[in-house]
This record gives sequence, C-alpha cells and structure tokens, in this order.
Amino acid sequence: MGPELVIAGWFASAAISQLLGLAISYIKERPVWLSMKKQLKKLRAALQRIQAVVERVEKLQVINGRNPAEEAWLWQLKNAVDEASDVLDELEYYKLKEKVESRGEKVRPTASDRTKKIIRCTAFAFKQGRHLKKKLNRAVKNLDHVADSAGDFLKLHDLSNEHGARRQQIVPPESGCLVTEDKVFGREKEMAKIVGWLKMPESCEHGSNVKNVTVLPIVGAAGMGKTTLAQHVYREGKGSFDLSMWVCVSNNFDAAGIMKKIVRAATRTNPQAEELSTLQEILTKKLESSKFLLVLDDVWNDDDRKKWEDLVAPLKNGKQGSKILLTTRMNSVAEMIGKVMERTEEPVNLRGIEWNAYLLLFRRHAFAGVNPDDHGKLQRIGDPIAKKLWGSPLGAKVVGGMLNSNLNFEFWKEVLENGVFNSIQNEDFQPVLRFSYIQLSPQLQRCFRYCSIFPQDYLFERDELVRMWMAAGLIQQSEDKKRRPEDIGCEYFDSLLRKSFFDWALHWVGTNTTYYVIHDLLHKMVCSVSKDECLGVDYSMPNPRDIPTTLRHLSIMVDDPLVLSKVPRLKNLHTLVLWIHGHDRRWDVIVNKVLKGFKNLRVLKLESSATCKHRSLNAIGDLKHLRYLHLDKIVDTTPLTKSVYKLYHLQTMIILCLDPSTKRIGEGMKSLINLRHLILPSVAIPTIAEIGKLTSLQELDKFHVREGNGCKIGELKHLRELRGELHIKNLENVRSCEDAREAELHNKEHLRKLVLQWDTNSSSTSEVAANVIDGLRPHFCLADLKIIGYSGACPPCWLETRYLAMLESITLSNCKELELLPPLEELPFLKFLSLENMRALRQVGHPFPRRNMVTSFGRLEVLKLGTYRCWRGGLA
Repeated sequence: MGPELVIAGWFASAAISQLLGLAISYIKERPVWLSMKKQLKKLRAALQRIQAVVERVEKLQVINGRNPAEEAWLWQLKNAVDEASDVLDELEYYKLKEKVESRGEKVRPTASDRTKKIIRCTAFAFKQGRHLKKKLNRAVKNLDHVADSAGDFLKLHDLSNEHGARRQQIVPPESGCLVTEDKVFGREKEMAKIVGWLKMPESCEHGSNVKNVTVLPIVGAAGMGKTTLAQHVYREGKGSFDLSMWVCVSNNFDAAGIMKKIVRAATRTNPQAEELSTLQEILTKKLESSKFLLVLDDVWNDDDRKKWEDLVAPLKNGKQGSKILLTTRMNSVAEMIGKVMERTEEPVNLRGIEWNAYLLLFRRHAFAGVNPDDHGKLQRIGDPIAKKLWGSPLGAKVVGGMLNSNLNFEFWKEVLENGVFNSIQNEDFQPVLRFSYIQLSPQLQRCFRYCSIFPQDYLFERDELVRMWMAAGLIQQSEDKKRRPEDIGCEYFDSLLRKSFFDWALHWVGTNTTYYVIHDLLHKMVCSVSKDECLGVDYSMPNPRDIPTTLRHLSIMVDDPLVLSKVPRLKNLHTLVLWIHGHDRRWDVIVNKVLKGFKNLRVLKLESSATCKHRSLNAIGDLKHLRYLHLDKIVDTTPLTKSVYKLYHLQTMIILCLDPSTKRIGEGMKSLINLRHLILPSVAIPTIAEIGKLTSLQELDKFHVREGNGCKIGELKHLRELRGELHIKNLENVRSCEDAREAELHNKEHLRKLVLQWDTNSSSTSEVAANVIDGLRPHFCLADLKIIGYSGACPPCWLETRYLAMLESITLSNCKELELLPPLEELPFLKFLSLENMRALRQVGHPFPRRNMVTSFGRLEVLKLGTYRCWRGGLA
C-alpha cells in the first residue's frame, strides 16, 4: 500500500478509492452518465500523483511554522479534493435514493409500470447527469491544476528525502480503555494537609463566631497537577460530607452558568431554570440542611467581585464544616475568593515535583506496559529527558506517553537532543506539547484537531465523539472492511487517552457514562495548530473577515440571533455545532437561513439551553451529505419529519425532548437505510414501522411488537448488527413459535443483554406463551437474560448450559405460572440470579440435587428470592 493521502484530516487514499469504485459502478448502470467515467479515471490518476505530498507538508508546517505561499497551495489542494469528493458523495446519494424508492414498488410490476419507471429514471438521470457532470469536470480541472505543481513542490522542499521521526502502528490496549492516575507522586505532604482539613471535626473549628463555610485554594502553574491532586483529595475526603460536588469553572466566568453546574451537581438533575435568582433559591434550599464539599476546578476570574458575590451567596448557607476547594493558576483568584467568603485557608502552592518522585512518575508513563529494567539504555536517555521537564506532571504524562509509543533508541536520542525542551524552564509548554503532537500518527492528529472546536474543559463522551469523527470522515476504514469504524474510532480515542491527550474527568453512575477532558494547555496547543480548519466561537462572533474561508469544522456558542446571522458562507464546512441560549423568537428563522448556506455539512448538532420550537428546520432535508444529526430540546419537529427522511447518508440520529404530540417522527424512519445509531425519546420508538429495513442499525434499546404490518417481531430478522441491550416488549402479540423464530435472535452474536417481556394483563394463554418463548433462543454469547411476565408453566427449552453457557445474569420476574426451572447451577459463569414473584415455582434443577442450591453455584455473587411456594428440589 502506498503513502496515505491526508487532506485536512478528512480523506485517505483508501477511502477515496472506495468512493470512486462505488461511483463508477453506479455510472455503469446509466448510459446517459457513461461519459463521466473518463473524468472519474482522470480524477483517480490525479489523486495518485499527489498522495505522497500532503502529510509531509503538514508535518513540516507544524515544525517550522507557516509559509503563506505553501499554505495557499495546500488549501488549494484540499479544496480541490473536497470538491471532487462532494460530487462523488452526491452520486452515491442518488444511488441510495433509488434503492429506497425501488423497495416501495410492486413485487411484480406490469409492463406499463416498467415503461413509466424507465422514462422517469431517464429524465432524472439526464437532468442530474448534466448538473453533476459539470461539477465533476470543474473538480477534475482544479485537481489537475494542483497536481501539476506537486512535482515542483516536492523538489522545492526536498520532501522525498525528509527524515521523519519513526512511528509505530497503533496497538490497541490489551485490557480496559480507562486510564486514571491511581497514585499521586511527590505530593504526599500537600495531600495530607488538604485531607486533614477536609476531615477536621466541627468541634475543632476555631472561635465561636466562625463562618460555616471555609475555602482552601490550590495554586500552581499550568501542568503542575492541581486538578489531579484535587481529584484524589476529593475521593479521599468526600465521605465526611452529606453532599459532595465537583464543578469545572474554566475561563468563562458566568455566574448563572456556574450556578447551574453547581445545582446540577447538587441535585443530580438538569435544572430547567436559567435565571440566576431562581438557581440561587434552588441551591440555597438544597444546601441549608447539608454539610457540603464543593470543588471549583480551574478558576480564572479575579476582577469581578459582583459576580463572585452572586455565586457564593447560596454557598454561605451550608452547615458548619462545609468546605470549598478551589484550583487556580493565580494567587489573585485566591485573594478574591478570600474577600467574598471571609474565611480562607492559606493556599497550597504547587511547584515542580521533587526529583526522585518525579522520575518514578516519568518512568511510569515512559515504560507503561513493559519492565524498565529490560530497557537499560533507554533509561539512561530517559532520565536526562525527565530533567528537562522541570518537575511538571503534565510533561511527564505527555512526553512519557510519546516515548512509550516508540521504544527505539534512536528516537529517544532524537527527543533528548531536541531544543524544544529548553522552553519549559520559562513555563512555556507549547513547543513540547506541539512536538508530542507531531509524533502522533496522521489518523490521531486529525481526530485530535477536530476536538479543538469544543470549548475549554468540555466533557467528552467517547461514543459521541467517535460517531462525529465517523461522520466527518476522519476514521480510515480497514482494508478488509471487517472492522467497524466505531471500533477503529474507539482505538483512536483509547490511544490518545493512553498518551494523555485526554484525561479522565468523571463517571456518571445514573447513565453509566464516563466523561473525559483535554488539559487546557493541550487545548490551547491544538487550537493553534488547527486554526485554519477548526474554530470554536464563544458568544462573540469575530469579524467575518477574520474567519478563514478554509474552515471545515465550526462550533458557535451564541445568545443573540443577530450574532449568528453574521456567520459567513463557508462552502466546504463539514461540521456545525450550535449551542443556543435564550428564547428569542427569531432563532428558527436565522438557524434555517444559516443551514441553507452550508450544503456540504456532514455533522450538525443543534442544542438549546431551554426547550424551544423551531418550525423552519426543513432546511435540514437539503443537506444531502449529512451523516450525523443531533437535536436537543427541540419540541416541534412536525416540519422536520418529512425532510429528515431524505437524508440517505445519515448514520447517527439523536433527537431529544420531543413533545408527545410530535411522536410520529418514527413513521418514515425506514428510508434511512444507512442509519447505525438512533436515539429518540421513548414515545417515538413504537412508531417506527418496518424498522427491519435499517439493516445497519447497531443499537435498539426497545422493540414493541404490534400486530400491524411492519411492526411484527419478524422486523428484527435482518438487524444482525444489533449489540448491547435489546428489550422486546408486548410479546403477547406473537402468536406462534414459527413467528417468534422470524426474529432470528440466535443470529445476533453482538447482543449481550436480552429482555423478553409480556404484558401481564394480556389474555395470552400459557401454551401459546410457551411456544413463543421456545422460538426466541438467543445467541450463545448472551451474558444477561431477563424474562418478565411470561405465563408459561415450563421454562424455555434453550435455558440450559449447552445453549447459553456464557450467561452471567438471569432475572425472572412475574412469571406467575412457571413451575419448573432447569439446573441453573450448571451454568459455569452465573453471578447474578433473581427470582421475583414466582408464586407457582416448585422446583429448580434436578428433583434430587446432590448439593444445597445456595452452595452449588460456584460463581454466584447475588441471589434474590421473592414470592414462591415450596420447591421440591434444588433448595434445601
């Protein structure tokens, strides 16, 4: 395989070749468009001529800075490739459109039907063919022009002989993906002081007029480990408080916004209120009866006392012994919080870690996964590198992670001799972080650049980010196409995590979701290297003339519709993320107008801080290239429903906060044949008819069986990519074992949890239910099984070791007629067993067991028993 073509982080030669192949096969079927085949072959040849250039040029620019002439040439090339790709993508769009429309035609069309179809397709092909051929001719011409200059460009820079740093291929982690700092190095004294302060009894508070709430600031330069230390003391000390809260403040000091974060952390719910006074009232009521611990992480504001007073007013109502721990880079922030809270402890100042402890930290990252003693030569080089990092924990993590990815003597020697480390003595980490970024593979570089559109301290959820990477074209598909792009994207993310470009932030127990964050110094660095292709706008829109026309990915946080209206037309924009604040009635008109200017979008995320109605979002239906659609707090989707069904390229759809009156959005979902991820409110899920046509679907939390066409259990037959959990409801609407077998659950090898549920108020007979459940045999790899409301007297024939030996959890609930259960103790991996409301149950396992049931389950950890009669066997 030749060198990879990297175009602004979007396109690799393999992906372009795949798209070309699809387009050529499509054209072969239409004689009217055969003339374009020549242009497509020219396009392929042009791509092959330039594929060795872009990656090297971009690397040189990161190292040596930007030359205006080189920059202009590079973006000319990127624009030409994007233009060609858009045409090919549009060809594929029409192919998908025809596939969807052909599925709705008669099984045996008459001669008249066939004639009408030929006339219709010929007219359509002629009209679209002229339009697309013109666009393709222009794209090939532009690409040829750029390719002609590639040879001279290579000679000018002698790129063909460039000696680049060696990189190893990405190796996926052998075990779990979560990376956390489970130990704090060199901060034992500071940690002991802070934990002691947190656990200090109220009786030890000095003075009779002591304030209820005290503050302790942690102050230190960037990269000194303030947040990591706070995380550890928070974990250690939160048990001494009634309520513990963690809030990241960052450099956008908005009292109402921070107050909302605190309320969310205190109540574990998302507050609907926006006004500061209302949020203050909510928090005051929550805290007045609680001894609380609040961490305010990464605080910058030191000059607006009024905002500080508004923020801390409710916090002063906590019970005696309440504590606020604050991290900041500036002593002036510590002084400000001292003035408004009236009681502040002496700040804990963090400087570089003492050498012996620092060396342990550095080696922990540099030799992760290997024995340092097996790499004596590398230790001799690594120790001097560590000395150049001046005790910075961030430096140890990032540089150590970079070295760990290439355990090669020459590479380490090259790093040691690099002059970028001289800047750290002056607390300038940017050259070092940029150097570490350069060592990433092109795939990781482009994915990390994409993250710069999100604001500082943004909480990333891995699966969401990977889906956006997929939609934006940043994930290179494997050559054999056997691996899911989601799995490749997760590897990318995990690799960045291991290299400390991401850090663990928090785990939300309610949704079992882990969030990650990018250190603010890394965020600053990646914003600087990606500023011509990625931009995040925070409330104040820059002068339109200052927005690069080369921009591909844009996020805007805005509270004024007029600001949004100033966004210039960016013909190559692929990602648009809008965070809208406020209730202005002009939002829908302006958002719709903005969308009409971005016809080539692949990713659209529209999120409102308050529930609002957008009645003109039908412009979304014109976004032919769209792969990712996320709408949050959008109530009235009536005009959206019909337009969204034309998005044949769509891979991910997330629509939240639907009004019950608009739940019919699911009715036309069958047209979205490329859909892989679907997240809708529960009221909309039952309305999805003929969901079996969405054969690429990866998740389906719930499936409601109904008797009408397109709603029967057989719709599950071709959904073989389903993974995670599947909950099948209303099984009383399945009439026979043959119908149940239509679901082919035994072919769904990626499912790990299955819930089978009957309505307990249904009139389904015991015999019918028994026949149905026998036809619902899951795949051998199922780990978690839950059966609810089953009315049969006998267990399913497949609930035994030879069919489901991998089961780890079984729950049987409200199976009121079930009398017998098979020998569940023979399941070798069973850890959890729950039998709830099983009033007819009289026997588990063999009628004459050799051992007591409770002691015969080798791996069982949890056993729950509800209502039952006396068993004859299986329980002493």
